[in-house]
Parts: sequence; structure tokens; C-alpha cells
Amino acid sequence: MQINPDEYLCPFISQWPTDSESAETLLVRKEGDSVLYLNKLRFREEIALSYHVPLNQTARPPVMAVLGDEGIVEGMDYQGVPVIAYIRNVPGSPWYLIARVNVEEVFAFLTARTTDLVIIVIILLIATGGGLFILRQKENERYYLKQMEIKEALFESEALFKGIFDNMPSGCVIYSVLNDGSHGSDYIVTDFNPSGLKIEGVLREEIVGRPITSIRPEIDKFGLVSVFQKVWQTGETIYYPPKKYPGGNNGRMYENLLFRLPSGQVVVIYNDVTERFEAYEERERLIDQLSQNNEQLNAAYEQLAGSEEELRFQFNALASAEEHLRQTTTYLENLINYANVPIIVWDPDYSITRLNHSCENLLGRTSEEVLGKSFSTLIPPEKVEYSMRLLKTTSAGVRLDTVEIPILHKDGTARSVLWNISTIYDAKGEDPVATIAQGRDITLRKRLELENKATVNQIQKNLAQLSVLNDQIRNPLTLILSYTEMAENCDVAEKIATEVQRIDDIVTNLDRRWMESDKILQMLRKNYNIITSPYTHQALQDRGGWNEPGSKEEGELVRTGTYSERSSLSTRLRIYEIEAELFTILDSVDAYIFVSDLKTYEMLYINKLGRNLFGDIAGKKCYQVIEKDQDSPCSFCTNHLLMDESGPTGVYQSERKNSRNGRWYDCRDRVIRWSDGRLVHLQVATDITRQKEAEKELIQAKSELKRKLDTILSPEGDIGTLSLSDIIDVAEIQQLMDHFYSLTNIGVGIIDIEGKTLISTGWQDICTRFHRV
Repeated sequence: MQINPDEYLCPFISQWPTDSESAETLLVRKEGDSVLYLNKLRFREEIALSYHVPLNQTARPPVMAVLGDEGIVEGMDYQGVPVIAYIRNVPGSPWYLIARVNVEEVFAFLTARTTDLVIIVIILLIATGGGLFILRQKENERYYLKQMEIKEALFESEALFKGIFDNMPSGCVIYSVLNDGSHGSDYIVTDFNPSGLKIEGVLREEIVGRPITSIRPEIDKFGLVSVFQKVWQTGETIYYPPKKYPGGNNGRMYENLLFRLPSGQVVVIYNDVTERFEAYEERERLIDQLSQNNEQLNAAYEQLAGSEEELRFQFNALASAEEHLRQTTTYLENLINYANVPIIVWDPDYSITRLNHSCENLLGRTSEEVLGKSFSTLIPPEKVEYSMRLLKTTSAGVRLDTVEIPILHKDGTARSVLWNISTIYDAKGEDPVATIAQGRDITLRKRLELENKATVNQIQKNLAQLSVLNDQIRNPLTLILSYTEMAENCDVAEKIATEVQRIDDIVTNLDRRWMESDKILQMLRKNYNIITSPYTHQALQDRGGWNEPGSKEEGELVRTGTYSERSSLSTRLRIYEIEAELFTILDSVDAYIFVSDLKTYEMLYINKLGRNLFGDIAGKKCYQVIEKDQDSPCSFCTNHLLMDESGPTGVYQSERKNSRNGRWYDCRDRVIRWSDGRLVHLQVATDITRQKEAEKELIQAKSELKRKLDTILSPEGDIGTLSLSDIIDVAEIQQLMDHFYSLTNIGVGIIDIEGKTLISTGWQDICTRFHRV
């Protein structure tokens, strides 16, 4: 493809973006030992590609271009006039593009404006000089005012520094440094605060102006001089931990904090910590001595009588125990007062010492009316002798379960109450201190039982009479039917026979209803403990309709047994009632209780709490119910520990974490005899998860306390990791400051370096803001 440059390239190159009399764009290339102009020139008549310039004319911009120059250059044009040119190589080609303009045209505007510019510059210089003079005056005024403020602030700062320096409890020394600071003699004392003079036991005039070696001859051996030198050279603030000073000063121990002032002086703040470390060493000696007998930290602290930390620990433990006792007492008080069953307590002389709200409702009397009186005053007069004789057996250790003792209401009526009565002994378990009784008002239940029995007896009589009536009706009907068969009138005989049959059907229907009534009586006996009377049994026997629930022997005893045999059956029924009441009590216990077969592990019983935790137990093994994903007896099963050759071994106590719910239980296991005579495994498990968590928290608290003590007292401890509130007893100091304020009316506050107010008495917000500034 060929392109004619005269149509587009040359006209494009010849354009200039502004009006100019000499500006021109050139396109050149090297050809042999000369430079060839490729485009048409503005100020020559030659056509393009015809004008050459020899390479030895190095002042020409085209020659500069082919010789490697780029950018802005100055030279001579092909017209022989000075020009300014900008040279660029055309990428990917041997061509060079040059934009040039005459120097005279470039500087023509500047020459024309030079005079005006000079005048303007002179005016600006005069104005600037006047302005600078005024600004200088203002600046001098501000400077002197600032110097006065700085001087006043410096005076206040010096006064503050002087106050801190003179009153701080630690020793503080300011040193000027000579030479390279590598020896103790290079550090000259320029100032010494009163606390430091007191620690050293010298006067100020005896030490100021003298080197540190005058009071610390062995300072070079102490290892502190190198720290002095590092602080002086780098300006770094360094804490030098406690160390025993060799030689003089009776082997005292010092801790040091070093930093450099802007003036180059080195400041050392130090404390004599000998007593602290002697106390620490004494404490370590005592701990080592005590650890030979008891490694427990509590025993060690108990032996350190008089130690402030130990006393505080004991006080906190006592306060915690008192709080726990208070909470327990409150809980028990509420448990007794708001229990929905009557509870009453009397002393060994049977004087009433307390009763709950339910018991007040039972008696119809308030506590104030009953307390201090004998329990016998609450019993109906005709039952006092028997009841008190029964109660006296509890003093000998007899526990009365579900014994009925009537109670006299304020309105004069007697209430039937079933009592569970236990004697409480002293700490040695020898002398009784009180007796507690928990009752259940069964007055309404007994009244309903009497009414039920009266109703059933009446029904029984009616049924017996109905049975006799049915026979009395059938006997005449038989005679009538016999007479009818002998009658001669067949039509009359047939009608009479029809009516007799209708009457017999009615009697048969009555028999059927009578049998249904018999079943109803059996249901009442089974579900409501109602025993039918012998009168009805005889009638049922005559009719052949007796069907006593349970064994045939029991039914026979009820129907035909002697009085002693019927009493034996009544005793067994009473045993069933007591067993049911026992299960009710077990369901109210705040622990899960289960009974399992010793050999087959079959679950025989579990109380309500256990059913809520583990669900249905029917046909399951104990290890399938109690533990999670267990298909065989547990590895920790205690069956083999509960029996030996001589029989049951007693109670076995253990603590275990349940795999099903992840909670801790205190388990008490033993062997008992079940109602069917076999030996079974009984377990009572009390949830102690909260106790375990409390023990863990106590161990962590003890560990944290020991860490803080080690950090404070140990030479290797980094006290910088502790906050001020970790080191001091904020509560105790707050109480002390409160007493101080009440006596002096002087406000006191302590703020840590983070600006947190730890202790304040008579303290205002403005004080906090001031000290934080």
C-alpha cells in the first residue's frame, strides 16, 4: 500500500497550534553523511526530500537529532538564525520529529514587558518589605508574650517538679555526666531529694557536686553503670530490678528507674526494698517449712498468722461462708414457711418452737398464739394420752412414718392428720435438740371414705334385697305355670304362660343389671380401696356372682374367713397403702432414685425426677436408662462392692459425671430387700454440678491470688503486668478513707495511670478532670 505524504502527512506536520511568525515542524532522517529534510520547508523553495545538511554542522537541530540528542535544544536554523527546538525520535522508524521556533520570537514578549515587570517587582518589594516589617513587629510582640507565658509555665512546672521532687517517698538523684559515662566517677550529683538523703543518711551539702562513688564506692560492681550509660546515650527509660548492693550499706537491696532529661542529665528514682525482700525470704522459708507437712496453700496461709493477706483471705472466706449460710438459711426458711403441707417443730420438752403457714391454716391459729405452748394442747383431750405416749418414742430414735394424730382446730373441730415425725440430734448425734413433724390433712379424705362406705353398704343391701326379690318372684311364677299346665282351657293357659314368660324375662334382665352392679362394686374396690361387706358377699355367694380382684385366696378370706384372717388381709392392704405413700414421698425428693435387680440389671423402680431425666424404663436395663449409648454393664458398676460373703456391705459413696446429660452426681449405693423378698440395688443420686463448678472457680481464684503474690514479692516478677487495683485492696482502703473523711472532712482520691478512679471520698468530678490533665 502506498500513501502520498503531500495529501495528509505534510499538511498535518506544517500546522502549528498557535499564531507564530517563525514556528515550524520538521521531519528528518539520516542519509549517508548528511541529514535529509523529508517535508517541505516553510522558508525555502525546495520541494520535500531534496534539502540536505552535512553532519559536520553540529549546531543544526536536525544534525543534533541524528547524533542522538533529544528534548529541548538551542542551535542555528537552515536560515542561519538562532532557534529553540524540541527533538523526538519517531518510534519504530529512522525518522526524527523537530519542532522549532526563532529565539527572537520566543523572547520578544519578555523583552517588551521587562520594564513593566521591573516596576511591578519594585512596587511589590516595597509593599512586601513594609508588610514584613509590620508582621515582624507583630511576631516580636507575640514572641515576647509567648516567652512570658512559657516562663510562667516553666516557673509553675519547676514549682510542681520541685514539690514532687521534695515530697516523693522514693529517693531521687539527678546526675551530670562527664567523659563517656563508662565509670561511676563520671556521674556527678547535681541534686538529691530529701527522701534519698534520708535513705542514704547524709546531708545535701555533703553529696551535691561529688561523684556517685562517694556514696556508692562499689557502684561499678553493682552492674548499674552500664545502665546509666545506656540511658544517657539513647534516652531510653529503663527499670532496673531489685538487686543487693555489694560492700557497704549492710548489703541493702535497691530497685531503680532511670531516664534522661532534655538537658542530658540522668535521673534515678530508687527505693530501698530490703525489708520487702527480707519479708519475702522469710515467707519463702515459712512456706518451705510448712510444705513438708502440708502442700496445700490454705494450710500454708493458716500457719502464717498475722499476715495481712492471710487475714484478708480468711475474712473473705468467712464472709462467703456466712453469705452461703444466710442463703441456705433463707432457702430453708422459705422452703418450710411456704411448703404446701403443715410443718411443726418442738423441743425435747414438747414446747412448740416454730410452725409454717400451712400449719397455721390447719390449726386456725397464728404462730404467736401457738409458740411456746406444749404440743399436747393441739390434740383433742381424749387423744392426748395415747398421742403423747406415741410421740415419746421418737426421743429414743424411733421414726414415725404416716402415723395418724388428730389436731384440734381453733373452732373446736378435730382434724385427722397423717404425720411423718423425726428427731433432730446435736452435732455428736447423741442428745436430741428438736423434733420436726410434717403432716397431711386427711379429714376430707376420711369423711369421703365414710360416705363412700355408707353409700356402698346401702347399694350392697339393695342388691342383696334385689337378689332375694328375684327368687321370691320366680318361685310363685313356677307354681302358677305348673297350675296352668293342668288347666283344661288351652287358650287361657297359653296366655298365662306368655305373661309368665314376660315376667321371667323382666326378672332375668334384673339379674343382668344386678351382675353389672357387682362389676361396678369390684371397680370401686380396686380403684378406691372400698371393701364390700360380708352381708353382700353372702348374697353374692348364694347367687354365684363373686369375682374378687386379686387371688382366689383373698376373695375366699373376705367371704368366709375368720376375723383374724380378715385382719391379716387388711394388714396387707395397709402395707400396699404405705408402699404407695412411700413412692409419693420418693417422687418429691430432689434427687433421682432407682432400684434395679442385682443379677439381671432390670429396672424395677425409678422416681419422678429420674423419669423426667431418663424417660420410660419399662423392660430396660439400668445401664441402658442411666448412661448414654451403653449396651453392657458399666465399667464403674458398684454391684460387686455392695455385697460380700456375709451380706450387704452398707452404703457406697462416689461422685460421677453422667454421660447422658453431662452433669455431676453424688451417688449413694446400697443393697436392700425388695417387696418380693429378693435383694436389689438402690441408688440415690444428688446433682452436685453447681458444687463442682464452685470448686473449680475457687481453685482458679487461689491460682490467680498466688500469681499476684508471686508477681509482687518475687524478684523475677514483672510488676508492670499488674494494675494498681491488683496490688492494693481497694475495698479496704476505701473503707479507711471513708473513716478519714468522716473525721477530717478532707476529700481523698486515688486514680491509676489509666485515669480510672479507684478510691474517692468527698471527691468531685472536677478533681478527676483536673488530675487527668
